[in-house]
Amino acid sequence: MMNRIDLAAARQWLVRHRDVWPHAAGALLLVAAALLWATALRPLSADNDRLRELVAEAAHRPRAAVAPSPAEQFSALEASLARPDDAVSMVSVIYRLGIANGLQIPTGEYQLERVPDDRMQRYRLNLPANGSYPQIRAFILQALQTLPIAVDDIQVRRESTSDKLRVRLRLSLYMLPA
Repeated sequence: MMNRIDLAAARQWLVRHRDVWPHAAGALLLVAAALLWATALRPLSADNDRLRELVAEAAHRPRAAVAPSPAEQFSALEASLARPDDAVSMVSVIYRLGIANGLQIPTGEYQLERVPDDRMQRYRLNLPANGSYPQIRAFILQALQTLPIAVDDIQVRRESTSDKLRVRLRLSLYMLPA
């Protein structure tokens, strides 16, 4: 009985003061907007000002030197290439990278070829590998970053329901002639 009287009194109070509720809601929204501005938008404004200064500073810096010509780029590439004597150590680096990434790499096939213009030699590697996609991808990226190689071909086969892949990689290791 007591709850019913309290509810009735509360309803009467709400009905009598119904003109106040829209104003109270508006005031609450204003307070919420002020809090949002003070806690979130104002710090972002400082970050925007800092970024504008960085962009303006970068616009006034001198531009980088002109990019090297293709001939200069090729000369730089030739200077970074290894000699045929280093082929065995480079292949061992490839195997170590594979093992470090969790791949199983049985013995592959190797063939030394001369590039037609006689300025470089190409050591072709056909490597079978077994592992997961992330392992294979990490291996290829590390090999490309570490050695002067090119990925010529990748053949991928998935074992029926396993996440392991059987991959055949064909890589070219470029070297200067002896």
